[in-house]
Amino acid sequence: IYEISRYNFFTNSSVCTDVFSGIILQKLLDKLIKQAYPLGEWAIKIFSSQKGTKISMKVNRKANRKHQKNYGKYIFSLILLAALLSGCAKASGDENGSETNINNTETADEGDTSSQIVFEGQDIEGNPVSSDIFSTSRLTMVNVWATYCNPCLSEMPELGELAGEYDSETFQIIGIISDALEGGDQKAIDLAADLIEQTGADYPHLLLNASIYHALLTDVSAVPTTFFIDSSGTIVDVAIGAMDKSAWEEKINGLLQKS
Repeated sequence: IYEISRYNFFTNSSVCTDVFSGIILQKLLDKLIKQAYPLGEWAIKIFSSQKGTKISMKVNRKANRKHQKNYGKYIFSLILLAALLSGCAKASGDENGSETNINNTETADEGDTSSQIVFEGQDIEGNPVSSDIFSTSRLTMVNVWATYCNPCLSEMPELGELAGEYDSETFQIIGIISDALEGGDQKAIDLAADLIEQTGADYPHLLLNASIYHALLTDVSAVPTTFFIDSSGTIVDVAIGAMDKSAWEEKINGLLQKS
């Protein structure tokens, strides 16, 4: 009878510092646990929810008892990796360590129309979507998120509320799922669909493809990243990190007044 132990690590932060950190974390954890427990049964799973990112590690300690001297070294490495990669960095200025909204905002130069966004893709339901969607509204909020990103999931319920409070000809929201690929793993797409339903983020969500990546994501290094795009397809503002509803309302209304 195998002796199985489970170890759970939780991370919670305000911004995920790498769009593909979930994938990188999974690979590094796999490599480390093979070194710590080279024999027998083991498994690692990463779960995300609005409460945080959970890394569940199951190992056969009995089969690996002679390697026990390595246990402390590798478990410490696992915890450190979980803290650095899976959630990501806390906002500065939070003395109590609680989650803080980040508002690192870069604003496009007024009148700059040199970088109009053009893409073709499809939403999570399989409907074709192109950059023509920008022309249907004065201002479009494009929220880039990931299924492993707790700050992304935490703000999505209020983004869903915002989407329903404005006339679509004035303001609309579109999500881009950075870790669910068009034509990719159906399990990843299904997970994204479940999270959208759970958070009530009832607005279009696009699957990532090469066209969307080159149009918007080439310089994105953190999620959530949010673009504001006018009816001509020009980026007028960029925000990095999650914010609460009132902060988003202030930004949206300010941009609408300028348009």
